[in-house]
Amino acid sequence: MKIWFYVCVLIFSIMAPSMVGAQQDVPRLQSVDGIVSTVDAVGSMIVVLVNNKQIPFTVDKKAKIQRGTDSIYLDDVNQGDAVTLRYYMSPDGTPMVTSIIDSNLANAF
Repeated sequence: MKIWFYVCVLIFSIMAPSMVGAQQDVPRLQSVDGIVSTVDAVGSMIVVLVNNKQIPFTVDKKAKIQRGTDSIYLDDVNQGDAVTLRYYMSPDGTPMVTSIIDSNLANAF
C-alpha cells in the first residue's frame, strides 16, 4: 500500500511542473466595446473604433458571432454597428477575436 502511495507521489511530482507550464500557455481573453469602422469578411478582419482609435482585429475562423440571440456571419456585421469583441493577443502580437456580439438589433433578421 505504501509503495502505491510513493509511486503516485513520484508521478505527480514529475507531472506537476508540466501541468503548471501548460496553464501559462492559455491566452488571456480580453473584452472591448466599440463601433465598427470596416469589415473584411474575406480577409477575416474587422476594424473597430475604440476611444477615438481605429484598432484592427483578426477574426478567428471559429469565432462566435451573434446579433441578439441569432448567430450571424462576419459579413452580416456592418459599418457603424456597436459591437463587443472578446479577443486574445496571439504570440505575434495580433489581436485574435474569439467572439463578436453585434448590438445593432435594427439589422436583425
